[in-house]
Parts: sequence; C-alpha cells; structure tokens
Amino acid sequence: MSRQPVRPSREALVEAIDGVTQIIRQRGYPDVDIEKVRPKVIRLLEEGLTFKQIADALVLIANTKEDDRTLGLRASSKTTVADLDTVAVQLGLNDDTPGNRAWWESKFKAGVATHWCPKCGYAGNREFTTTCGETSCFRCTFSGDLRYFTRKWTPEQQKEYEEQVRREREEQDRRCLEQTERARQQFAFMSKLKADAVTVVKQLYADDEDTFDEELADTHIKWCMQIMSRPRQFGFDSIPPDELIASFRTERDATKDIYDQFEEVAKRIDKMAQGETND
Repeated sequence: MSRQPVRPSREALVEAIDGVTQIIRQRGYPDVDIEKVRPKVIRLLEEGLTFKQIADALVLIANTKEDDRTLGLRASSKTTVADLDTVAVQLGLNDDTPGNRAWWESKFKAGVATHWCPKCGYAGNREFTTTCGETSCFRCTFSGDLRYFTRKWTPEQQKEYEEQVRREREEQDRRCLEQTERARQQFAFMSKLKADAVTVVKQLYADDEDTFDEELADTHIKWCMQIMSRPRQFGFDSIPPDELIASFRTERDATKDIYDQFEEVAKRIDKMAQGETND
C-alpha cells in the first residue's frame, strides 16, 4: 500500500464520507449518523488511504461477518461505524513499526497532522483530545501540555515549563503530606481524647456504683470530650482525666444520681473551662 502524506482534497473527503455512509446504510443501519462516520473516514484518508481502499476493506469485513454469522459465530452481520476502526487495525495503521513511525513523522512535517506524540510517535489531528488543559494521545497513554504535541516551543521554553511543573508537583506533594500528617495527628488526638473521656465517665459511674455501658454513656462521653478539649481553643493543653474527675466530684450534688445530673454539672464545668464563672 503506497501512501503519501498529503491533506485530502475537499472532493476526496465528500466522496469518501458519502460513499462509506452509503455502505454502512446498505449493509448495516439505514439511520447511521453521518457525524459519527465523518471523523473516522477523515482519519483513514489522512493516513493515506483512498476511498476505494477504505470501501474494499469495509466490504471485506462485512463479508467476513456474514460468514461468521452463517457459522453461528456471531448473532449479527450488520456493518457499523465501529468497523471503520477495524479497517485501521487490519491494515496495521496503529501498529508501532519503523515504517509507521517514519510515516507519522512525515505526516506531521508535511502539515497533514497537527499533533505528533513525543512518546509513541503517532501523528494525527482530531483523534487527539484535550481535557482540563491536558492533551491526550489517540494511540498511547501520554498526555500533557498541547505544545508537547504541536512542538510549538523552543527547548528552553519546554525546559522552563517542565521546571515549573516540577515545582508545582513538589508543592502539591508537600501540601498533601502536611494534610495527611494533620489528619493523622487529629485522629491520634481524638482517639486519646475519647479514651480519656471514657476513663472519666467510668470513674464517675463507679463512684455511684453504676454499671458503665459505652454505648448508653455516649452522650456523657461526648460532654467530657468537649470539656477536656476546650482549653485548646486558647492555646492550652487538654484537661487531664483526673482533673476533670475532681471537678465533677466538686461540682456535683453527691445526694443525686450522677446520670440524672451529668449534663447540668458538665455545662458548669464547661463554662469554667472557657474562663467563665458560675453565677
């Protein structure tokens, strides 16, 4: 198959798009959308194929499908738009070969292709997509700044860009590590705070010879966690368990059940932890 990197003429585009659409409608789906056919046909033409080569390959695929259906190897033999991708595969247009790499390079240098992947060497146009500021190669996994593909920068500009990206990634990694460390410290603090609060509530229940159940005592535990952590708002350490136990013992009415007056006492102690005085 002889190919030349020349941009297809308008007449060639119209002939191929219309002809391929007719083949798919006749051997597949009458309501096929020409908008789906167009970019795939244009890509095959830009790869140096003629309409006849595309049509012949498409008919061959259709005949193979028909044979497979007769043998019970497939349920349908209808020609589809996806068969145009099969044409490219069967003709080896996507293969990473020295010949294809030379062809792709010549496409780009001749102006037939606007994008030239620096990783796999594929060159093309509409096949390349840009999302969130990054362009992605049609053929491989490489993605990055559009200028990697268009080569519209000097080596110095590319080096400057890559250095900027490196600095931004380092800063992003640093912030991520800081965020992870803050989360770790917060988790460790909350775990210890809850354990200390459980210690307080257990002791206060024991003072009243009451049975401790962590699930039933959840509200009391949360009150203690709030009180113990209150000084941190002012830059001080949390209240130790023994100090909070002593405060409860001082503030509570020993003649009343601790469970019944827990919230009332907790509110008074919380005010003191904020520097407020009881009326």
